Amino acid sequence: QAVKRSHKKGGKPTGSSIYFYRFETFGKFLDKDWYLTLPDGERVLGTASGGGWAAVVTSRNFLRFFSSGGNQGQVTWLKGDPVTMAGRGRFMAVFYHLGSPLSNGSQKVGYTLWDAANFQVLSHGSVSCLSKGASLTWVGFSNDCSLMAMDSDGMMSMLVQAGSDGHWEWVPVLDTIGLRKSADDQFWPVTVYDGKLVCVPLKGGNTYPDAARRPVTDTLGMRLPLAPSSIAKT
Repeated sequence: QAVKRSHKKGGKPTGSSIYFYRFETFGKFLDKDWYLTLPDGERVLGTASGGGWAAVVTSRNFLRFFSSGGNQGQVTWLKGDPVTMAGRGRFMAVFYHLGSPLSNGSQKVGYTLWDAANFQVLSHGSVSCLSKGASLTWVGFSNDCSLMAMDSDGMMSMLVQAGSDGHWEWVPVLDTIGLRKSADDQFWPVTVYDGKLVCVPLKGGNTYPDAARRPVTDTLGMRLPLAPSSIAKT
């Protein structure tokens, strides 16, 4: 309706244009894609998609849902300025600022985990998996749809249900600092598959792979950062 009102005023809307293309579909070839333009001044800051749905977060702190056929669904407010989002299958995670960083540089970021197919919130809270003074560098879902996050210190964490009361907590599952051969080495995440981080090792202070050549990937097995003990037998 907002787009129609903008057209009636004599001009086209100047917001971001959303273009959606399905790689697999039934029916006519022309039904594989759709596009629309947001109301004046509203910019898309993040996108995610999954099985039968797509979503965007915008400069107005809106979270907009769409079906894969282009039908507009729910529009809801974020609890803060958007940071990033990710989707897989029926699940979607949105990350947003809860406030300004602390004096030591620690970020105050929140998350909401959605069942996007049913427009249902599964979990929400603080992203407590960020190291002191670190920032969020990567989020994604593993092949079993577990929500993962990595910070700029190289700590990978996973969101798990801590008990039968529906309580969720972030658990550290891989500390890549001890796996670096030098202080400048980093691991650029690709995905998490069968309990292993698929990543691109970076050397020489590089922060992302060279786009001009195909990167060589490596796998790192998940390991809880347990303290060594001389008492434990197994």
